[in-house]
Amino acid sequence: MPDQLAPIYDAANKALLGSILFSAALAPAPLLVPQPTQDEVIEYLLSSSSRGNPFFDQNVTISILKCDAQAHAAAHIRGGAAIAEAQETVAERFHRLAAEWSKEVQNVSSLTAMTAHPKYRQIVDLKWDVVPFMLIDLQENHGFWFPALREITGIQPFDPSEAGNSKRMINAWVRWGKRKQLI
Repeated sequence: MPDQLAPIYDAANKALLGSILFSAALAPAPLLVPQPTQDEVIEYLLSSSSRGNPFFDQNVTISILKCDAQAHAAAHIRGGAAIAEAQETVAERFHRLAAEWSKEVQNVSSLTAMTAHPKYRQIVDLKWDVVPFMLIDLQENHGFWFPALREITGIQPFDPSEAGNSKRMINAWVRWGKRKQLI
């Protein structure tokens, strides 16, 4: 390829890059995916084996597709977050929030801090719909749902003398849930 054509191909690569970056700029950046800077992408395009080649190199094509896919995904991640949350079932929401809460309070020793945590509060805000999932989690994983269950249901199905005995408290909640046909 003659050297005088190299600037034409460079200009074409930069124009294509500009259109990609412009379309990516229209959508918000992905939350967790680092975006290359414009200079990094240009440097890559200029240093790739596609320079002086009338056809794009496979790596360049893949890079362009990734940039476009990331921009498209970012629009869906941010724009569709509310829709995705609305489509989430109570079970899915409970399990997601419970996992996030558990991870975030794993080193917290204060019961007040644990039950005041925003994720725990979001679970409690699901009200009666979440009670069966709490009872199952309590039965299977010994999750810390006593305060939430009492807050939602307004009851305490065990004798106050059993408070602090988690095995008896769990058994009492599970028996209550079975009697009420919640589990």
